[in-house]
Amino acid sequence: MAEAGFTLDKIEKSLYLPYSFTKEWDSWHSDFTEARTSNGERDFPTLSMDFMQDIGLATDSGSLSVRFSRFRRDWGIGSGSLSLSGTARPFVGVETVLRPSKYFAFSSLVGSLSNWAQMDAERSTDITFIDSNSDGVINSADNGSFYYSAISWQKMFGLQRIELFPFDWLTLAVGSSMVGAKRFELGYFAPLIYSVMYQSALADVDNLGMQVDGSVQIPNIGKLYGSLYVDEMEITHLDQLFTKARNMFALQGGANIPLPGLPFFTLTAQYTKIEPYVYAHYPTWYPDYRLRVDTSYTNDGENLGYYLPPNSDEFLGRLEALLAPDWRASLQYSFVRHGVSDHKGNTVDDYMDYSIGVETYLKDFLHDGIYQYNHIGNINVYWRPAEAPRLFGASIPLELGLGYGLSYTWYEDGMGGGAAVPASEWKNVLELSVKFSL
Repeated sequence: MAEAGFTLDKIEKSLYLPYSFTKEWDSWHSDFTEARTSNGERDFPTLSMDFMQDIGLATDSGSLSVRFSRFRRDWGIGSGSLSLSGTARPFVGVETVLRPSKYFAFSSLVGSLSNWAQMDAERSTDITFIDSNSDGVINSADNGSFYYSAISWQKMFGLQRIELFPFDWLTLAVGSSMVGAKRFELGYFAPLIYSVMYQSALADVDNLGMQVDGSVQIPNIGKLYGSLYVDEMEITHLDQLFTKARNMFALQGGANIPLPGLPFFTLTAQYTKIEPYVYAHYPTWYPDYRLRVDTSYTNDGENLGYYLPPNSDEFLGRLEALLAPDWRASLQYSFVRHGVSDHKGNTVDDYMDYSIGVETYLKDFLHDGIYQYNHIGNINVYWRPAEAPRLFGASIPLELGLGYGLSYTWYEDGMGGGAAVPASEWKNVLELSVKFSL
């Protein structure tokens, strides 16, 4: 299956509810002005494109499947995975799933990442001269030493996952992730070799992480689950787990509960916490590259993992319902807290600079700077007729949607020093959608 289309839109990020923006297009926006291209944030609608692909093969038993695809993926057990979430931008990747027994399964994914908005940097020849003799002056005595100062976003993504099913009601899983420069590194293409283990045979150049999941299915009640993603850890004492900056991890726990007496109604309750500096990584030099490579955990400038930035947490509640054969609805509320002070590991671009001792920074969630607080609510209703309308004899699958979102955002100085904070803000969003395919 393949899909290619065009988008005609006018982008205003400020109109989106907090943390809900994601690009739905795959290239620059084009117009007929002298500028020719933009990121879509113009005073008038502009044209862009999007494309998808899904080619899959599977054995009759389903024990082996391979997919060569470009779409959004979600690898995990919660509502939004910590290692690869459904909110992540699509990328081309090869997925392999092997389940030789009902008791365990192996999954592997290798993908190609980039950032088309940074194409000028890829071609940059900007250089920075170096004071190679450390005399405090850059001159001829330094023999013209320099480095290319731009950054490349040509990188690859690797993900492996082993799942165990010892009982019908229990699932355990461990996974490994990698973001590094594009190269034909055979170890990252081997589905049974974990990236974290393989890099011990290489130089420490890639951005690696590990994830551990578990879920329990309780009869007549629902599913309980938990997940831990580790970017970097330096535990000396357990009481420093949430205070030492080099303890970079994310955790998630929740429950999916079918509501008794209400068929096709499901309640999700979930808590997610992402520590500072998680997903971020300094640009890395590679032997085959003229430029340093951005190895942050991103694709097209957006997080591959959970949609919230580092130094955040979220309380989430969602009710989903199949109201009638053609109708479905959802009601969602989330309470999000996020640190916004500078240089505290608050974004995927704010990586830890080990050269200046940032690793000694002691974090204190909600009390080490200015924090943003958000109440966010959404309600959506969708209608998809079971019998698709026909046009010139061809069936046209159709879905209509109506939604309303409301948010309230305010800021507090967690250190109690009376620092100036931004004003509070309300947002209302009305959403109308029409989706059809030819």
